[in-house]
Amino acid sequence: MAGRYNDFKTNVNFSPQTQIEEKYLEEEKTWQNLQLYENKNALNNKSILIIRDSYSNAMKPYFYNTFEKTYVIHYEKAFLSDGDASNFYSILDEYEPHMVVLQVVERRLFMFSSRLPKEFK
Repeated sequence: MAGRYNDFKTNVNFSPQTQIEEKYLEEEKTWQNLQLYENKNALNNKSILIIRDSYSNAMKPYFYNTFEKTYVIHYEKAFLSDGDASNFYSILDEYEPHMVVLQVVERRLFMFSSRLPKEFK
C-alpha cells in the first residue's frame, strides 16, 4: 500500500515499512492452503486462525498488523468434506491459535455450513 494510513478505531498502521513475513505451511503453495503471516511489530503477541474465502483478502492487513501470528486457510481445506473437520482440529492442535474467525461471503453460507461437523451446528 502506498503511503501511510492510520485507522484510529483499531490503531492499525498500514505502512510500506511494516515487515510481514509470509510462510506457506504446506508443501503445495496456493492461497487456499494454510499460510502464516508473522509480524514481530504487531499490536499484540497473540495468534489468530482465519478460516476464509477470498473475500477476506481485504481484511488481512487488519489481522496481520494486529496479531503477531495470523494463520489463514480456505474453508474447503479446513473442512475437507461434509462433516470432516479433522484438518481443522489438526491445525488447532498444532498451532494453538488464541482466536478463530470463520469468514465466508453471504452467498456461500449454505455451502459452507454443509461442510461443518454436527458439533458446529
